[in-house]
Amino acid sequence: MDLRIAKARVFFDDGSICSADVSSDGSINSCIQGRIIRRELGEAYAFEINASTVGNVMLSSTPLLLEISGVEMDDALSLTSSGQVTSLLGKPYGYYNNLYIDRKPTTPQPPSEPEYPAPKSTDSGSIDCWSYPVILRSPMDIYPYTLFLLVRKNGKYSSLLALSNGNIASSIFGGPAVQLYTGRKGNHVNGVFLLSSMDQSDPYDAINKVVDSLFEVTPSKHRKKKAVPSFMEGLGWCSWNALLGVDLSHERVTTIVGDLIRRGVPISWVLIDDGWQFLVNGEMDKIDPHPDKFPHGFGQLISELKSIGVKRVGLWFTINMYWRGLTDGFLKELGAPAVKSSDGHWVPSPKLEESLELFQKFIGRIKASGFEFIKVDNQCSLRNTYRDISSIGDAARNVELGLQVASAMHGMDILNCMSMLPENYSNYLVSNSLRVSQDYVPMWIGDARLHIIWSFYNSIVYSKVGYPDFDMWVTYDPWAKISAVARVFSGGPIYITDRDPNRSSIELLSMMVMPSGEVVRVDEPALPTRDVLFKDPYNEEVLLKVSSTVNGVPVMAVMNLNKNGIEIEDEIDLSSMGMPSNGGIIYYTVFGGKYGVADNGKFNIKLKNLDAEIIVLPKMRNGAAVVGIDGYLLPPYPLTVHDCGNYCLTSKASGSLLVIDSHLKLRRHYVKSGEPIRVEDLVNSSIQ
Repeated sequence: MDLRIAKARVFFDDGSICSADVSSDGSINSCIQGRIIRRELGEAYAFEINASTVGNVMLSSTPLLLEISGVEMDDALSLTSSGQVTSLLGKPYGYYNNLYIDRKPTTPQPPSEPEYPAPKSTDSGSIDCWSYPVILRSPMDIYPYTLFLLVRKNGKYSSLLALSNGNIASSIFGGPAVQLYTGRKGNHVNGVFLLSSMDQSDPYDAINKVVDSLFEVTPSKHRKKKAVPSFMEGLGWCSWNALLGVDLSHERVTTIVGDLIRRGVPISWVLIDDGWQFLVNGEMDKIDPHPDKFPHGFGQLISELKSIGVKRVGLWFTINMYWRGLTDGFLKELGAPAVKSSDGHWVPSPKLEESLELFQKFIGRIKASGFEFIKVDNQCSLRNTYRDISSIGDAARNVELGLQVASAMHGMDILNCMSMLPENYSNYLVSNSLRVSQDYVPMWIGDARLHIIWSFYNSIVYSKVGYPDFDMWVTYDPWAKISAVARVFSGGPIYITDRDPNRSSIELLSMMVMPSGEVVRVDEPALPTRDVLFKDPYNEEVLLKVSSTVNGVPVMAVMNLNKNGIEIEDEIDLSSMGMPSNGGIIYYTVFGGKYGVADNGKFNIKLKNLDAEIIVLPKMRNGAAVVGIDGYLLPPYPLTVHDCGNYCLTSKASGSLLVIDSHLKLRRHYVKSGEPIRVEDLVNSSIQ
């Protein structure tokens, strides 16, 4: 696509609107004075504006809508933060979150098969905290507040990405057009507002080119260039769904975690979520936890958890410290600067040095209690918190960087949440994990389908910025199996929120966690295969397919998430995950135990609704295709290949090693943890 900015609509603080043409050299000479330039960044383009008003007139907080020319599509995948798309889901949190902890629901029961996406309306509506995938057929179908587009036209692919830079944050609207938001009236607007890739023959090349360009013009860095967070190690437990705020206490946390560990669940880390604070009128009033819930303070809690085997404990707070901010008493106790938000609550300052000071002092205090990582929620609130106080570009950059630098100084990793807007992902310099969907809802079939779809399609972009967090889940949820499959394929942190350890599925967890406590997961976050990038697994009769590798062995997860509850048979085309289509490829299905050769790289699979299958694709080498250790969701995970003059392996777990020989016979051999294995010997010795 040859994109250009053709026209500009300028919105002034007095309510007036002016339209201006953008000349071929990018100049704007009416309504405002300035220029839009398009510059190359490798195989991508960055569009940047620098413009000012003439005279004493002031721009509004949403000063410009820039029309884009040159966008043509056969179809497109969009990621949007429009509140319109989920308007028909109902209010599942008030219903199912309460039902899960045996309390009376506070909202009506939501539909089991909600309509998604809801129809687009003429009103732009509100911006959500989360991103949602929507398939489009026309540029006019683009929802407001869209963040990303992958466009297909005549077999070529290109992508567009909104971002936060300078004093602005952008989003893509129908037409298409780009809306610029500053958050305060002013007479000047500047910054890069749109990134686009050049045409590519592979969709993932188009995605990677545009996301890589984000790291060239913002503080944000690619996941692979940042440290792996500590909470990636081992299985976690989070207090949120298990206890909500109402039941959270020292006794409940230590009892649940202790009972899980006694049942053989190796909990490596614990996250204390919302509900620990001492509040006054909804504002956080003290640094220490509420004495009724944690009468011995956090130090005693952490000491007891570590005494039963927990390695690390994390603490939740929001980027504005609490949903409604802080009291004067809290700030006096901490001795740190703050400002009043647009709605009159004390929050971190939008000045870098002041936000750094507040976060550094607070994180230092909780570190002294024994916490080793943090979860920071409500990051989407930045655009409302600092409205009329600072531009969104400056405020988000300074607050996000203040938080990250402070946490890094104290050696604390951040699990980011409600952080999917441009002003968040454009500023992840150090932080390296973020939620990629709205909250998990226990026991709701609608969430079982949509949460997984949202998470994997959002990971197309967000997994480049940080390890994708698919959120906590319950092992005795009716749809726990498919949730478990999604988590091990997420490539991100894996943690549960079981309330009743006696109901926890030890069998399912044993397929995800090795005896050492190490969780099994893919090498890289799994992403949708190319043949479903422009499909809708919720509304269409197609299976969701995502792929990655495990210790270099290609794997695919296949899931039936259709809202109508039907059984679906679909083709598995291994070329859609980048494998060669010529010749036979050996496959093994983890749950079904079926194996064979995919002639021309294709075979069919049939799944009942909300069922999943995992396909391992081992390479034949020296007469053997090693599948892995039986009993794990990802059988190749425990294995390490090493050089012994032949084909040799070592397993990190004892168990039955599955090998398919050159005659397509499945062989099993019991192996011990750490014991060297010559695969040739196995093929010649034991057959089942």
